[in-house]
Amino acid sequence: MIRGISAAWRTVQPVALSIVVALAVAGCPRGGTGSPDGTADEKQFDYQTLGEVLDATRRPRGWEMVISTPDGKEVGRQLARYDRGKPVRAVLSEGDLRVYMFFDRSMQVHYTPSDKSYVATEAITFDGIGNVPPADAGLYDPGSPVVGLETIDEAECWIVEGVVGRRNPVVILAIDRKTGLVRELATMNGTLKVTSRRIDGVELRDTELPEGVDPPPMP
Repeated sequence: MIRGISAAWRTVQPVALSIVVALAVAGCPRGGTGSPDGTADEKQFDYQTLGEVLDATRRPRGWEMVISTPDGKEVGRQLARYDRGKPVRAVLSEGDLRVYMFFDRSMQVHYTPSDKSYVATEAITFDGIGNVPPADAGLYDPGSPVVGLETIDEAECWIVEGVVGRRNPVVILAIDRKTGLVRELATMNGTLKVTSRRIDGVELRDTELPEGVDPPPMP
């Protein structure tokens, strides 16, 4: 689990896979060690920003993420499809809600399987509101700083302060050094673990809208 977060803060039940989420941080981990005079010695890492981390790792063309609490309770899933390192589509699932994000069509669709209702809107933009898939580091500010290295579930990870928008503070991300995929994220609501599956196995057809859902084109 990501260090630097207070034990009491970690025990707060995390919000599941919210589409609009207020992100904040407490007890943020910092790179460096203390010196005798009480000041922090700067610690250098092989990469300094999230953008450098992502540029240095091969982004899979598709994968599935399972998001769970530290005690193993699944709270959501996300399918992601990339093309040349850029997000093309994503499908977020939480309870009776599916959010289909079509970055290639400037559209997102909120679909409720139980009654087959849906609402289509323009695709999200990086406007500081925080409307981003919380498990996908690729949509965070590339200037977010690398502040440490930790071992998460036997994998060495970069620790990144992932800035989500101008009006929102940060989320702490643990990014696997080998895959460039998120292993954990921590917000004011607690810590969520991310398990990646079907790496390079998610196709465009897996992200298509259900039969009968035919939203009009976005202007």
